[in-house]
Amino acid sequence: MSAATIHRRKNTVGVTLIELMVTLSVLGILAALAVPNVRFFLLKSTASGIATDFARDVGKARVEAISRNQCVTMCQSTTTNNATPTCVASGSNWNRGWILFVNPTCSATLNATDATGLRPVISVTQAGNTQFTLQHASGSALRRMMFDPKGMTTLGSAGRTMTLSYTPENVASPHYRSLCLSSAGRVIIKKYAGTSACS
Repeated sequence: MSAATIHRRKNTVGVTLIELMVTLSVLGILAALAVPNVRFFLLKSTASGIATDFARDVGKARVEAISRNQCVTMCQSTTTNNATPTCVASGSNWNRGWILFVNPTCSATLNATDATGLRPVISVTQAGNTQFTLQHASGSALRRMMFDPKGMTTLGSAGRTMTLSYTPENVASPHYRSLCLSSAGRVIIKKYAGTSACS
């Protein structure tokens, strides 16, 4: 094999600078097109996750109240990492975390679990993405709900519409949700439909 032949084969292997630049440009364009779709998917997934977690725990509170034959309280909590977490005294955003615990006296004002086992914690949900807010649709400070041993909630009809908001966007956002709570502890998740979504 001659030296000239070897030289020719070396020239046919590899990528020229122009080919590399074209390839990188195409990859850049594809990435720019994909980023908004990825962001939309992630936000949609986050919104669905928060709504589903809330609905799951409302249902769990009801089931636990029936199976234990005791009242169960579900309330907002910012002390979910504590051994004995407590309910918040102010604010309206459920997405900062919540707890479920046994409430043997069915007290509407009981704010804390205990370490003795009389008011055990059933479950704890940590704070979610801070760009989302989950609260009563009218903005009122609904911070707790309680289920009696029959599985019925003390929540009045006025408190059964919740709104999950994506705060960087307005109500037209596809990441907003309406959550409709029934007195029997069922939650229906809908596309956002305002304060009258559940009427």
